[in-house]
Amino acid sequence: MRHDLITLQLFRRVTQVGSIAGAAVRHNMVAPAVSKRLSDLETQIAHVTGGFCWKT
Repeated sequence: MRHDLITLQLFRRVTQVGSIAGAAVRHNMVAPAVSKRLSDLETQIAHVTGGFCWKT
């Protein structure tokens, strides 16, 4: 799995604009590609933490 600075920037942009589609437009990507990168990131984080997530 590839998680680099762009993936983290995409995550940040989604939280800023409130949508995957909006983040995709700002990064000149298609929404499914952004969604896949975020899904892979979520899977990696779950693997590292043993599935544990902090709730805020």
